Amino acid sequence: MSSDRLLDDFNAGKPAALARVVSIVENHRDSYEDILASLHARTGRARRVGLTGPPGAGKSTITSLLVKRYREAGLKVGVIAVDPTSPFTGGALLGDRVRMENVALDPGVFIRSMATRGSLGGLAAATREVADVLDAFGFDRLLIETVGVGQSELDVARTADSTILILVPESGDSIQTLKAGVMEVADIFVVNKADRPGADRLRNDFNAGKPAALARVVSIVENHRDSYEDILASLHARTGRARRVGLTGPPGAGKSTITSLLVKRYREAGLKVGVIAVDPTSPFTGGALLGDRVRMENVALDPGVFIRSMATRGSLGGLAAATREVADVLDAFGFDRLLIETVGVGQSELDVARTADSTILILVPESGDSIQTLKAGVMEVADIFVVNKADRPGADRLRNDVELMLGLRKGISFGNTPAHHGVDLKRMNPARAAREAAAKENPVEWTPPVLSAIATKEQGIDDIVTALDRHFAYLEQSGNLRARRRERMRERVMDVVEQKIRGRLWKDTGTMSWLELQLPSVEEGSATPFGIADQLLRQSGELVRGEEDK
Repeated sequence: MSSDRLLDDFNAGKPAALARVVSIVENHRDSYEDILASLHARTGRARRVGLTGPPGAGKSTITSLLVKRYREAGLKVGVIAVDPTSPFTGGALLGDRVRMENVALDPGVFIRSMATRGSLGGLAAATREVADVLDAFGFDRLLIETVGVGQSELDVARTADSTILILVPESGDSIQTLKAGVMEVADIFVVNKADRPGADRLRNDFNAGKPAALARVVSIVENHRDSYEDILASLHARTGRARRVGLTGPPGAGKSTITSLLVKRYREAGLKVGVIAVDPTSPFTGGALLGDRVRMENVALDPGVFIRSMATRGSLGGLAAATREVADVLDAFGFDRLLIETVGVGQSELDVARTADSTILILVPESGDSIQTLKAGVMEVADIFVVNKADRPGADRLRNDVELMLGLRKGISFGNTPAHHGVDLKRMNPARAAREAAAKENPVEWTPPVLSAIATKEQGIDDIVTALDRHFAYLEQSGNLRARRRERMRERVMDVVEQKIRGRLWKDTGTMSWLELQLPSVEEGSATPFGIADQLLRQSGELVRGEEDK
């Protein structure tokens, strides 16, 4: 179709022509400048309303309701919904358009999803131009919805006549952005979800055991929103009652299946169970992919069970950075057992042992790589070994190999052997010695049992529960439970200190400017990174202590 024919159809109000012109302008195809020039004189009639706010604030819902009200008043409405960019197609993910499906089919409504395509302002680069096209087409209202709110997302105020900032009760991070400029450009503030409780009511609902309050507190703590430290401080005295069990192992070992079966056994015993399933991070949302939660659907609806999927978000230890804090929340809420399942096993994934009282390492007959990791540290931190899928070939050999390594590592086979040259090496059996040591009642030193299981048939689960009870009894009797939990507290304090120092230093513009000035001397070799680091720490005492504003 020629440009003249296309413009004729556009001027005649044909929706297909509008869609084509919008595509040409959005993608800056040939002739887009000529089209905009021809339409310019017809712009300026529509009222343009921008809507921004943090993800989850309900922007799309409010946008669709505004569309509905304007349509009831007989007005034509154009919507530009700026969505995140798909890493596959480079186009918009269309989330907002899907959420507005109740108005999308109205012939007096036109909805265009546009991808940010790296725009720091939260608006697609061509948003203003597409708004001009919709304006020239004859729409009475233009609603321009951004991806979220942030210091760089003020473009919406430059595009719209009126800007609405939508907040929700827990959007503490958004309040921070108000100090950075949004306060000056927002014309209308809307506190959505106004039926949600404030801090005092949230705390009361949490103390009353309301699941909705638990979910909200977990979200606040996991995402380190404002007041999360106060919440954790208020709950600290109530932690320490729940037994924490960590489950790790290679992908495909059956961790989720065994976790769900443990939940089932504990629920049959009348215990409340909290599950933290640490999943890989979604490249789209930055959240958990929810794979583990999907696999536990058979227990997810039990009111005595709470399952939280958390994203690793780059954590090398296989646990989300806030896992310990969320575990404290569940502990304080009154759960009897906490099951913490990691993404997988590896040399850097030992954090689960620092978080849990008992750690289960789940292997499968073909997990040869897992045996390699045993040499790298997992052997030292696993309290119970489970060979799952034990009906597969090689399961007995794997179990024997693990027991052999346990026996050799602990020197069990030589415990009662006289030290002389007449030792009969043929009679030594470290694997059998380890197996016998693991079966002892009230042991002085814990030897991890190596159990067999076929989780898909629910075989071996009772043995795992029994082993966990035996291990916890050992920890209590030996005093190691208190030692482990004290070490957990020590590491928690160290983690908080590191987070605070890192945040105060690297978010300070003065510090970063000073560091930039030192880099040439490091490049020339007249200074070293170590010397610069020492100087930075010496001069940043007040900043590190948080006294720079006092």
